[in-house]
Amino acid sequence: MKFLPVLMLISSLCAINGCKKNTSSVVAPAPVLEEPLPARTIISNVAYANANIAQKLDIYTPAAKPPFPVVVMIHGGGWVMGDKQEYATSIKTEALLSRGYAVVAVNYRLSGVAKFPAQIQDVKAAVRFIRAHSAIYKLNANKIGAWGTSAGGHLTALLATSGGINSLDNFSYGDSTQSSKVQAAVDWFGPTDFLQMDAQSVMQGCGAGGHNLANSPESMLMGYPIQTQPLLVQVANPITYISNDDPPIYIAHGMNDCTVPRGQAQIFYDALIPVKGTADVKLNFLTSSGHGTGQFENVSFVNIMVDFFDKYLK
Repeated sequence: MKFLPVLMLISSLCAINGCKKNTSSVVAPAPVLEEPLPARTIISNVAYANANIAQKLDIYTPAAKPPFPVVVMIHGGGWVMGDKQEYATSIKTEALLSRGYAVVAVNYRLSGVAKFPAQIQDVKAAVRFIRAHSAIYKLNANKIGAWGTSAGGHLTALLATSGGINSLDNFSYGDSTQSSKVQAAVDWFGPTDFLQMDAQSVMQGCGAGGHNLANSPESMLMGYPIQTQPLLVQVANPITYISNDDPPIYIAHGMNDCTVPRGQAQIFYDALIPVKGTADVKLNFLTSSGHGTGQFENVSFVNIMVDFFDKYLK
């Protein structure tokens, strides 16, 4: 039989080398495991300066991938009252955390403790502190925004327009090597030119408003009736410092606001547009809202503000 030698040869080779079928499978590469997202955290009462007990901030971090863009929240209260604690349960804080932002709520010296410019110096010191300690708290030092309401809206607008104005900084607070500039700002119904408030209030049909009185919030902030020192008062007005390197600004104001007349938003917008153009400046008058009421309490409108921050901080 002619195939016998071949069969005998195959049998011999199998005996020597083995002829078992290779049943080993290809080993799949190990899956790449993503680093788990951190849990939300709250760090309370961090001192950004040591001149006064008020100079503290709270840091809320999200369950998101760091480093986190930051929004500095500045409370209202006529510069005479208010506290960062309001942001512990705020819909603004929740909306920002849900989108991956860190929220830094800032206290500042009130007018009963210190007169202007102490308030803006404190806010600027807090921004410099955030930058200097960004690595510790996993914050993005290049993506910092600010959001304030009423008196906090004034400080937010002033923070935005006065970047690089050293006379409104106190470099013994915070970290003198860091910048206090922000990359985006949301001003909700903040005063922008104290000297025009009463006239605008009358034009709006709200009466005189009392802003020129010696005991008005504006006069208490400055330390004198505002109309007696008009040149000095201009130092506190955000409208004074507008320049083309100001960050994008979103201004929102209630049409029915008789606490801060809506004309404050209009003149601020009108002064910004010739310098900044319309691309990065937004003015929104809320037709059914007063001073922080109505649409300002609506989650959907709050999320429009977060959309604005997304455009510039992400």
